[in-house]
Amino acid sequence: MNSKRRPLKRSSENGRKRKESGISSSSLPSRDFSFQALKLIEIRNQYSSGYKKNDPNVKQKVQFVGNNAKSLHVSVEASLKKLRTTYIDLLYVHWWDWDCSVSEVMDALHNVVQQGKVIYLGISDTPAWIVSEANTYARLMGKTPFVVYQGAWNVMDRTFEREIIPMARAQGLALSPWNALAGGKFRTEAEEKAHAEARARGDGRQFPGGAEMTTQEIAVSKALEKVAKEAGAKSIRAVAIAYLLQKTTYVFPILGGRKPENWEQNIEALDITLSPAQIKELEAVVPVDPGFPGMYIGDGTDISMFLGLEINTVRVAYPQPLRP
Repeated sequence: MNSKRRPLKRSSENGRKRKESGISSSSLPSRDFSFQALKLIEIRNQYSSGYKKNDPNVKQKVQFVGNNAKSLHVSVEASLKKLRTTYIDLLYVHWWDWDCSVSEVMDALHNVVQQGKVIYLGISDTPAWIVSEANTYARLMGKTPFVVYQGAWNVMDRTFEREIIPMARAQGLALSPWNALAGGKFRTEAEEKAHAEARARGDGRQFPGGAEMTTQEIAVSKALEKVAKEAGAKSIRAVAIAYLLQKTTYVFPILGGRKPENWEQNIEALDITLSPAQIKELEAVVPVDPGFPGMYIGDGTDISMFLGLEINTVRVAYPQPLRP
């Protein structure tokens, strides 16, 4: 750990310190608020959501939400205090609020980097064109650009691939997809049967939108199961993760697990090699409409339809993701 890190005290002393400082357990970071801090290798935070939303002592909640400089300032200061650290490794803009200018956001973010409170910047749940504009502004004005994009992406929901992946490729951004396993809805027939029996007993995990698998989820799970057998994989979830890792470069999925076997499945993805044919087979289950203008010009990975009509040539391949 960096020497700047303050060593954690024993839990009893932590409780006393929080009590003295007015910080309760409920005020600590969580997935529901702006500071989604995960202390694994680095500390990651996100600002934009109103983390004072449920605080009855705060009347002017507008100062604690959005992309503006005030929201950023109070968010970073509160996170540093709660986490008892002097800096944040990676700070995300949680979502784009459409009410703050690109220049204000990038200037304010650059300031906290210059102050030594943040090292790297990321952005989440924001249109590709805004990210491109923000990074262009940052580079032209000598500011700190974004280095990673976080968004919803899995083998069943691939709308992420329309604009975000080409943008990230052009900007040199890493990708950190959330919902990589569709909220746990990728299950084999045997696993679904076990889930159904658990639901009948009143046990089992609760899922947003219901626990039963949809027709689409069943179809994707069957395709994952087929590819898993071909690839010699033990888990279809490992195949779903491998798809993301091998679709494009610099992919770092956000993964979790409630049981040891969940983590084993996550790690197994690193040993799976998917062939181009297997990737196409998985994508064919739920095709993505590229929309306009992608339906005509493609995504840059191959010669566009119009260029192909004029000349006989091939596209030089982009850098490829690492494979086992």
